Amino acid sequence: FDLKELEALKEEIIDKYGRLPEEVLNLLFIIKLRIAGISTGMSRLMIHHNKLICELPAKENADFYDYAFPVILDYIQLIDDAQLTQKKEKLLLELPITSKENTVEIIWKLKRMIEISL
Repeated sequence: FDLKELEALKEEIIDKYGRLPEEVLNLLFIIKLRIAGISTGMSRLMIHHNKLICELPAKENADFYDYAFPVILDYIQLIDDAQLTQKKEKLLLELPITSKENTVEIIWKLKRMIEISL
């Protein structure tokens, strides 16, 4: 599944059933976020208090820290209020977000930058 297929599915559902309820729109947003996040290497993506929180993989994931992590560090230097924090054994990247579209855009930028670096 990619974003084009998801958008086509959304349009098909709208054509068949009409306006989508907010719950369905939220579900489609979550699916978009997961599609975008698949190849970033992140273990988990969460949204909390206008922040996108990305849980980075375990420190044993050498490929991630050799290739993707330097790209992520470069990227977050461009974003005001971006934070990299450690909570127990977890390394978290916290990025401010302004909208659902902004959230997906941030993940897609990270995804593209990581793919280019590989």
